[in-house]
Amino acid sequence: MKMKDVYIRKYSTVQVVKGKYSSAVYNFHIPCVRPIPNILASILEDLDQYPLKNIEKKYCTNKNDYSAFNKYISFLELNNYVFRTKQPENFTNIDLDYTENSKINNAIIEYKFDNYDLQDVLFQLSDLSCKHIEIRFLNISNYSIPFFNRVLKMIHQSGFKSIDFILNQEVSTLIKVLLESGNKMKEINRIIIITDRSINRVVNNKVFYLCTSSLEEQHPTNLKHVMNLKYFCEAKNYNPYFNKKVCIDSDGMIKNYIMQKKIFDNVRNTKIEKVINSPEFRRMWNINHDRILNIKYNAYRYTLYLPFELLDAQHNLYEINYNNIIH
Repeated sequence: MKMKDVYIRKYSTVQVVKGKYSSAVYNFHIPCVRPIPNILASILEDLDQYPLKNIEKKYCTNKNDYSAFNKYISFLELNNYVFRTKQPENFTNIDLDYTENSKINNAIIEYKFDNYDLQDVLFQLSDLSCKHIEIRFLNISNYSIPFFNRVLKMIHQSGFKSIDFILNQEVSTLIKVLLESGNKMKEINRIIIITDRSINRVVNNKVFYLCTSSLEEQHPTNLKHVMNLKYFCEAKNYNPYFNKKVCIDSDGMIKNYIMQKKIFDNVRNTKIEKVINSPEFRRMWNINHDRILNIKYNAYRYTLYLPFELLDAQHNLYEINYNNIIH
């Protein structure tokens, strides 16, 4: 009886990404990401297609090569990145396409109690199956408790999974109303109060006091990483920061992000769905991390969280403007 060849297969939670100077192996089961030499990334690519003995023959021509090759295989097995099998047909690679059924996944809304109908905007977003919303209340002195109660009732009846409220000043009666609602409504995630006072604290895991008068964050010293398989797939196919996102500024202007100079239309004149269906609005959705010059050769590119303005570059590529954070 002919002996079956031994193959080495990656676990379904393991992905390899090549970079210019080094590569990385992602393990989404733990989760963690580790650097590996490019030669090991090439070996793993070949192991996906051919038996172990063929790959060993390809990369090994002398005793030192065999020693290095075996160390690589031991490293992969000890870290539970791979396993051996004689039935490779039973272990196909997972689909790395990204699908999201909702027409809009998240939205940021600025509202200063005039210029447009907030409840109508929320109804439209609910109809688009939007899951996550951040509402930034400006001119909060114009608020009324009945208005907020109507908004909260509408939110509770919608399909939103989470909502953050941001207030640009401290109003104790309003905070009390929101906090009482937040304790009852699982949809309310955070209530953030922006204040000039020197405080930075959390109350009941719902209310966050931030000691700044601005919603804009300072320039980060290090890029943030998001380590999960869904984000990885989205970054390979789309731009996780912009994809299926819409922003409404305080004048009702529809944008990809609040600080964007380009305006697509106004919610007073046009339905949000019509705007988001336009190819021009969706252009930023499709700027995946392989199309961003600053990171396209970075082995960690599919974990990077990039809340920055993107500038047009050559050949349908883009550059990050690190000086302009667009939260």
